[in-house]
Amino acid sequence: MTDGLVVAIATAGRAELLHRTLLSLSRCRKPDIFRGVVVVENGPKGDAEEICRSFASDLSLRYEYTQRANKSNALNRALDTISDCLVFFTDDDVRVHPGTLEAYACASQGTETKQFYGGPVAVDYEKPPPAWLKQYLPYSVGGWTFDGDSEDLDDEDLLFLGANWTGFAADIREVGGFDPAYGPGSRTGRRGQEKDAQRRLWRNGCERVYVPDALVWHYVPRDRCTPQWALDRGYQTQRAVGAMQAETGRGVFAVPRLCLGLSRAILRRGIRVFSPDPRMRFDAEYRLRVYLGYLQGHIDWFQ
Repeated sequence: MTDGLVVAIATAGRAELLHRTLLSLSRCRKPDIFRGVVVVENGPKGDAEEICRSFASDLSLRYEYTQRANKSNALNRALDTISDCLVFFTDDDVRVHPGTLEAYACASQGTETKQFYGGPVAVDYEKPPPAWLKQYLPYSVGGWTFDGDSEDLDDEDLLFLGANWTGFAADIREVGGFDPAYGPGSRTGRRGQEKDAQRRLWRNGCERVYVPDALVWHYVPRDRCTPQWALDRGYQTQRAVGAMQAETGRGVFAVPRLCLGLSRAILRRGIRVFSPDPRMRFDAEYRLRVYLGYLQGHIDWFQ
């Protein structure tokens, strides 16, 4: 039996949203293996410590602080305080379903290592994006659920969203924890520290398990539902993908396709920039940003 279940949250400058997240956790049904919550504030200090104090008793909550503004470093700090137990990683801007902790505890019953878990992510919009824009937005903004079969879980590129996944601390430490080169506060600005960790877990022999009853809602502010944000995020997402593929050597085989795709994207943008349809102009710009991000990811890795 696992040593317990701990919730780990990195937070920075979002006190009101953190309060909302902790309130939802306080309303969750607690399985017998629940051991508490660790919140690590990183960067300039805000009101997180005071908010955590108000939930300390109800959630057996422990507050930690690191001056370095880096989410991966904050998650590693959380791991340093946790025994070899099951860790539910979530964000400071989610709302957790009352049955989520129970669902993860049930899924991991009888297992102590070599598995990691993930559940669906729904969305709480401040203001929904235009319908046409949703296809360009990441799952963290549009929501995600797994609708494949068990064989799809063997696909290396199928990874759970960072706001809702669970793994064993011992397994994560074994693969080196979270890489500070990824995520908010990283030197490169690349996204995806959780997906990078999950990919290393999978390569180290850990099995992926989807838990449909482990649901969270991700809060999405209106400024993440704009065309400009979609362009910037598309670039950053592919930048992370490019760096990961360069690291594994897979990017070498993609160079000819990358060059061809980039050439087409430049040509398409040059033609559509004169289109009277703003959606066509956006689509051309988005496709170009995706290729440029992927290329930049390779450059990041080789530097």
